[in-house]
Amino acid sequence: MYRILTGLCCAVWCAVIAVEAFGLNKRQEMALDSFEMASCFNDEFTDDVTAQIRLYGTGPALTSEEEITEYLEGAAAVCQIYSGYGIIKKKETYGCIWELEGANEDFSWSLQYLRKNNDEDTNENQTAIKNDNMCEGLISWRFAGDWSEEMQRIYEKKERLEKYSQSQSKLCLELIGSWPQLMTKEQIDECAKKMINKAGASLVSAKGQDNLQLYYGYGEKLGEVIRFQNERSNINLLYRVNGEKTICILGFPTVQWDD
Repeated sequence: MYRILTGLCCAVWCAVIAVEAFGLNKRQEMALDSFEMASCFNDEFTDDVTAQIRLYGTGPALTSEEEITEYLEGAAAVCQIYSGYGIIKKKETYGCIWELEGANEDFSWSLQYLRKNNDEDTNENQTAIKNDNMCEGLISWRFAGDWSEEMQRIYEKKERLEKYSQSQSKLCLELIGSWPQLMTKEQIDECAKKMINKAGASLVSAKGQDNLQLYYGYGEKLGEVIRFQNERSNINLLYRVNGEKTICILGFPTVQWDD
């Protein structure tokens, strides 16, 4: 009986490991699929294209800079990412961002803590009101080399960060490129049509927003967003004009990464 029970326990344990491995492989397969499709858009940009993976999730509602600094440094230690350059604070229209950056020979990374503005916290001298939904944690890896070798490590960091922040997180792929000249609305629409055709996709929406808070956890002043989708992915084409050239972010949102 003991041998039978031992055998059953071993069988269950092996099955659990197999299921977990299958789940990871399935997620990685979806990620690979998105990267493969993203590569077909590279020649649409005339400047160098940077690939970026973003991991975001809701973080604790912290009120002081000391707490936020401690939180970011703790998250960096948990994720085993070092070579930090110190905490940088910057104010944006949608809130304040505390950022901890670092890099190695393969890729650069940043940990960000976003505290959103709210109607009752308009004065920077006021203490932020605690609200579990107004703070977001974000980590991103930016790289130009072979991303596939890093995927396993990124998923491991994802799991560590979830345990540290005690919240679920999502992954998203982005391609960041630009056209080195100012483009008219008609020219951008024409480029978008080419991308939509390349992806075998259909248009979902195209509208302008002054301050678009993307649902994958990052807000930025953007001129327009064009959304299209095919059987494999939803795609966001986000662009803005900064006075010298047209910046583009091609985003593959998170829905497929964590199914």
